[in-house]
Amino acid sequence: MSKAEIFSPLALASGKNVLLVGAPGVGKTRLAKYLAGEGMPAFEIVTCREGLTYDRLVAYYSVKGDKASLELGPLARSVLRYWLSIASDPKSLPGWLVLDEVNRVNIDVVLGEIFTAMDMEHRMSVKILGEDLLDAAVEYLKSSVEVVARRLGVSVDKVRSAADVLSKVFDWFRGVPLPYSYRFIATMNIYDRAQLYRLGHAFVRRFAYIYIPPPYENYKVSWNLEQEKELLRGDTSKDIYSSLTTSDSDAVKQATIELKMNRYAVEKYKDMPTDVAALLTRIDNPIIYIPASIDLDTKVQEIMKPESFCDKTFKLVSHICGFAEEVGVELGFSLLVDAVKMCVVAGVARYDKFVTNAELADFITSSTVLPQLGVIAPRLRAEALLGSEDLLKRVKDIRDSVKKLLGDKSLSYRVLRGLVES
Repeated sequence: MSKAEIFSPLALASGKNVLLVGAPGVGKTRLAKYLAGEGMPAFEIVTCREGLTYDRLVAYYSVKGDKASLELGPLARSVLRYWLSIASDPKSLPGWLVLDEVNRVNIDVVLGEIFTAMDMEHRMSVKILGEDLLDAAVEYLKSSVEVVARRLGVSVDKVRSAADVLSKVFDWFRGVPLPYSYRFIATMNIYDRAQLYRLGHAFVRRFAYIYIPPPYENYKVSWNLEQEKELLRGDTSKDIYSSLTTSDSDAVKQATIELKMNRYAVEKYKDMPTDVAALLTRIDNPIIYIPASIDLDTKVQEIMKPESFCDKTFKLVSHICGFAEEVGVELGFSLLVDAVKMCVVAGVARYDKFVTNAELADFITSSTVLPQLGVIAPRLRAEALLGSEDLLKRVKDIRDSVKKLLGDKSLSYRVLRGLVES
């Protein structure tokens, strides 16, 4: 297995969507289809191109002759069939939406309010399909019963019963929410990124950026102990490290809440019917691939402390956040929460059997922290036009420090190198 195949499930399990980035022909789309569950009832793939709109993803009117009919888009179809799949068989494999070549459209506009629904905290309060589309949603559920039963290998009666329960659930919500366990997989061609749309902060923050190198480039991560001593020199880096290694810090508390969000949702909605509450806690879990019986609170106490398997991750993330403050880039609180969630899942899933702690630090930093430094790119170009290289020098310094720490075959170095070259 490639490192992308090993690390992508870690990101997905922790609640992140995944953006696969690389040159043409490295296997981005193939891996995206695999991760999204090609062949499962809810799998859909959208090739992004000009003309793609929010309505085309969700619901739109199709005109044939003098008649107009309501059509559900690929996202709506995928979400409805996914709800039906997990309600019929909680152990069924995922079936999600793939957004192929995502930077060929203005994705921030296309996804619209779906951005808010991607956050675990808002999943049950934002509807993918509103109350005005409930009749179409229920009709689609009923029409999908036989194909879902056939794909999952379960009885039609079982799926039909699940469809009846879901109809009541959606009626109570007055719409169709995005399941906690639902994810988006996207791909981006790095060769065309300068000529196509730039990904906005809202998108980058909600996706784990996973770089797939060409087959002739080896992936290798080292850890320079001398360079490690430089990681926590600044006050900001020290403060963030302290937050990441304290189990009752705000970042760790919020991460724990998001990892158990379905249970909190049941507590929040006191008037929630029994069958709706059962659906959220029994089949729809924010953490996928991880048994619901895991005692997360105990695991967090074990993992979020100095000298744990994630300690290198805490130090490197803190170092990059300290650098970001120095160059005037404000990195949100959610970034730390994401890092904590990935570390918790890595501990629960025993990732120490598959990767080194340096590789884990490299992945979490390159996929969640460094992509947000992309906001520097316009400033770098503007300063270059004015004949200044102060910011560029500082970016090169952080790139070189990461190179000394992790080596030039690491993902973090390659992401920073791309930032400089852009």
